[in-house]
Amino acid sequence: MIFYRTSQLTVVGAGLMFFANSAFALDGADVLKKLNNAIVAQIGDSIEAGNVDVNGSTIVLRNVTYTPRRRTGIALGDVAMTGVTEQSGGYAIKKVLIPDVSIKQKDFSASAAGLRVDDLEIPANATLSDINSVFVYHAHVGPVSYSRLGEELFSISGADSVAMKRPDKKGIDSSFTIDGIVADLSMAQMPVSSEAIRQFELQHVHAAFSMKSSWELSTGKYDLTEYTFDLENIGKLNVQLSLSGLTPHSTIPQRLYTPP
Repeated sequence: MIFYRTSQLTVVGAGLMFFANSAFALDGADVLKKLNNAIVAQIGDSIEAGNVDVNGSTIVLRNVTYTPRRRTGIALGDVAMTGVTEQSGGYAIKKVLIPDVSIKQKDFSASAAGLRVDDLEIPANATLSDINSVFVYHAHVGPVSYSRLGEELFSISGADSVAMKRPDKKGIDSSFTIDGIVADLSMAQMPVSSEAIRQFELQHVHAAFSMKSSWELSTGKYDLTEYTFDLENIGKLNVQLSLSGLTPHSTIPQRLYTPP
């Protein structure tokens, strides 16, 4: 009798667990839809997938194509999202892992490795009207290289882009850094550029870049607190500026007021 009752409870418990998992299963298609809406609204690019697989808190986007605005789409393969949870109608994603990318076009080729996004928050409605309608993230890529006819023209060791909500919840703080920039300018084909490169001994450039900004949604105030090029053995250039009225409904091009 005890064994029979125990068996009944086990079956009932398993059934309840199955029902609960089914009832609260993530909607992979909705995650993709809201992610694309946020990317389109905030960056101007778009993302699509051939299929979406869901397994617990892990979502895999199959045959992903990422399309930068006004450019040809880039095939990314299968993109895995882990630690996915619902959050106020949107989603919080602990980590997004993207396969290495290799592109070849005639004489040119490019490759990027180490692509990932951490702590991604996707809003329910990407209207950019308040702090809950923007998406935040920490994206990383590197190393990256760009070659022509088999000769490497440009490479970086890594780049990081971060967008996070300000402590006062009124806007977004952003930063963008590129480390280990190496550029071979000796193959520049424009006569004027070639002469300038020789005069300033810029045939082989080693540099770093960093940028920090803050954007307040309600007023459209945009503060560029750091925009720095650090050229090895040459010098450092830093620019700061402040703009106002850069709101989602202004006529200024979107990429100017959108955090990187």
